[in-house]
Amino acid sequence: MDGTLIGNKHIVAISINCIEGGSQCQAAKNLIPLGLFEVQKENTELLRQSLPSEFINDIKSVKYISIGEKNISIRIRLGGDLMNAVYVFGLAGFSSNHPCIFCTQHKDDLHVTDDTANDKTVTEGKGKNKQTITIHVGPTSCHDLTKKVRSLTEQTLCLTKNTNELGYKCEPLFGDLFDYQDYCADTLHMKLRVFDVILKDMLAYASRTGKCGGEHLAIIERKIKILNQHCERTVGKRFFFQVDTDDKNKTISSHGKLSGHLQDLFFVDSFPYDDILNGEIAKSARIVVNKFKEILVEVKHTSIRRKGILKRLSLEFVKEFRQSGFRTTVTPYIHIIGNHLFEFDELSNLGDYNMQGVEKNNDLLSRLYFSSTNPARNPLLTMLQKLDRIRVSLDYEMRCEANTRYVKSFSRYSNKDSHVKNKEIFIYVIC
Repeated sequence: MDGTLIGNKHIVAISINCIEGGSQCQAAKNLIPLGLFEVQKENTELLRQSLPSEFINDIKSVKYISIGEKNISIRIRLGGDLMNAVYVFGLAGFSSNHPCIFCTQHKDDLHVTDDTANDKTVTEGKGKNKQTITIHVGPTSCHDLTKKVRSLTEQTLCLTKNTNELGYKCEPLFGDLFDYQDYCADTLHMKLRVFDVILKDMLAYASRTGKCGGEHLAIIERKIKILNQHCERTVGKRFFFQVDTDDKNKTISSHGKLSGHLQDLFFVDSFPYDDILNGEIAKSARIVVNKFKEILVEVKHTSIRRKGILKRLSLEFVKEFRQSGFRTTVTPYIHIIGNHLFEFDELSNLGDYNMQGVEKNNDLLSRLYFSSTNPARNPLLTMLQKLDRIRVSLDYEMRCEANTRYVKSFSRYSNKDSHVKNKEIFIYVIC
């Protein structure tokens, strides 16, 4: 489930596939479209109004699939980016005091991991009831009920108090169909957002020159020239830097977007850390980027599961990010890396939940919308029908390819008589 902007329309696309099929089943051509819905804006209440109750009830009713004479029970899970999870589960969002979608850790303690658990003093109550207590702040979990994991039961109890407690805003979009444990972190958006944060923090430091006036501007322009030269060598001119004036302060700002592939090309070892940052900050930035790259490499290990490696790398990354001095807090995605990412990897294969195919499918939807030569009365229905025809065509091509391999294999071992071969080829054409 993912939202996309096509022209001036906010579209929510919902599709299904089989997780057990592996990462190849997440490709755009293997996604089976369920529905396209236009919404004014992506939030829980508008989605609740836009999704027909019949549609949601149909999803809830699916308990088995039939293969031949066998009925196989299935478990429906949900995938998407973190903002989609906020809407689906009815949470308050990343600006609340409890921004994580998997646990109820307070925003001031998102940086806490296994290595940095501590006791802190807090003040509760007001006036005469005011008291100071010491609490233990430790790591959280996405499935361990003893470590502040979110649950639908807890959400129901909090909503009865009507105080937006623990970041619960309203009832989940799909009711009790999906629990919080049915949602898995998307490694694609994790990669995009974390690299965005690292680049933003590096630019913030690079914009601090300790000078003013023309001297400050000259230093900024020199750094921008270095960054733009690096862009031209790695990702081209689609991404560039320029001077931005914010409250009379001239800073370095980036323009354009980097996809996951372009981020790999951009954050190479030859990135000019030392030319735009000073001393220890440049060294720390290089370490943080390299640590995150190690996590991405480990996440891609699908054939060999190396127990404990991802957890060690995740804890090291959060530690280095905190020590770098980029910022005093961590973002929800970095919190997920330090507390939940390795848990997901232990329970299932993270590659099976990558949203790359969904994003490619969004690109396909955009092309279908703008390539239509005839104005459709119901463009979403037309797009959905086109997607279904594409899927049927791909299925036919796959069957034809399989039959071709069968015919070639059969011809090697069959009688050399020509009419036998022609008969087999004829059967293939009929199929």
